[in-house]
Amino acid sequence: MLGPFGAGNPEPVFATKGVRLACPPRKVGARLDHLQLAITDNSGSVRCIGFSMAQFDKKLLDREFFNVAYHPHINTYNGYSNVEFILADIQFD
Repeated sequence: MLGPFGAGNPEPVFATKGVRLACPPRKVGARLDHLQLAITDNSGSVRCIGFSMAQFDKKLLDREFFNVAYHPHINTYNGYSNVEFILADIQFD
């Protein structure tokens, strides 16, 4: 509803504080430089992908809570669609 996106209308970035891992993070990609994870705020969980964020994997396991900035995205694969967050940043308090 906020689109279309482009030079004059950049894609919005959302932030959520105090999330935690719903499952352990996993390095993905040909060079294992991306991070796939699921986060929860105790009301539900969502899958996330952090491009070039593999360096955060161990730090995420060491922290109970963290903050994320993301672009929501509809991921369609094999005929199924679901909401996925494309991470822009991860912040640790």
